[in-house]
Amino acid sequence: MLWCLYAELGVKPWSDDNPAIRFEDEAWDKIIEEAQKEGINTVLLELGEGVKFASHPELARAGAWSRSRVRSEVVRLKKMGITIIPKMNFSATHHHWLGEYSRMMSTKIYYRVCREIISEVYELFDKPQYIHLGMDEEGSETVLRNHDNYISYRRGELLWHDFDYLCECVRDTGAIPWVWSDLCFEYPEEFRKRVKNDSVLLSPWYYFALKEEHYTVIADDEEYREYYSQPPFKYMNLKYVEDEPFNVRFREQALPAANDGYGLVPCVSTWNRIEYNTEDTMWYFKTKAPEEAMKGYMTAPWLSTTMDNVVEIVKGIRLLGEAKRKYYGN
Repeated sequence: MLWCLYAELGVKPWSDDNPAIRFEDEAWDKIIEEAQKEGINTVLLELGEGVKFASHPELARAGAWSRSRVRSEVVRLKKMGITIIPKMNFSATHHHWLGEYSRMMSTKIYYRVCREIISEVYELFDKPQYIHLGMDEEGSETVLRNHDNYISYRRGELLWHDFDYLCECVRDTGAIPWVWSDLCFEYPEEFRKRVKNDSVLLSPWYYFALKEEHYTVIADDEEYREYYSQPPFKYMNLKYVEDEPFNVRFREQALPAANDGYGLVPCVSTWNRIEYNTEDTMWYFKTKAPEEAMKGYMTAPWLSTTMDNVVEIVKGIRLLGEAKRKYYGN
């Protein structure tokens, strides 16, 4: 089982205006120490602009890890019983880290650069079992919500072509592509036609409650009242946060994907301040999904690795550890 912590080295997947990475060694050491205590055996590391690639050094920002630093961290954590899995998000809404190449999407140059980076990452991280490609939230809603100066996204055959290409780049190294479950949930029939259930590892992400008695009443929270009074939710008459279409889709699609043989590593978070999210999610899959489909669980704080975020990051780590012990023992 993968007991996984998502951690940020680079943060440029979401922003194009950072002159340097937001990463502090002291914070990194503290969360890794806590992760080891809680039985976490995997760190999914968001690389972004945080690594000085030999193939494309122009992508690095100030403070990026050298190749030697990457290798030393891989070795150090491995001695602690923790494997670092590299993550690079190639979704058109989260690929700012590719710099000018993000504006060359789906061209020969873009495909070459993606392959070169994926190949280098495989060797640099000591031939990991998985490489995470991201591939979440690609579509008009996310693009427009980001308010970027330059927006683009793929759809139809081009989206599937690029998804297949990136997955093949990973498989050609010997690793298994790991992706967010968005495409599987948004296009369930098409995904099953195109993507074999043993060819990828999926991470469904969900940050709310799953037991009805824990649902969050929108009217009871001022921030949620404001958020859900805006389009496209304004006329949906939602009572609970869990009634939001995205959250409903998760409950409609996650278990069918597991039942159809796709390996899952569900992702939880304290991001939305829903105290039941971690335990409810583990209960949900432990009791309802086929045992062989569950490849692990992940917590993602969605915060940069800095000292001012350590308390919240550690909170997520401990919640995962507590749920792990409750449903899977020590």
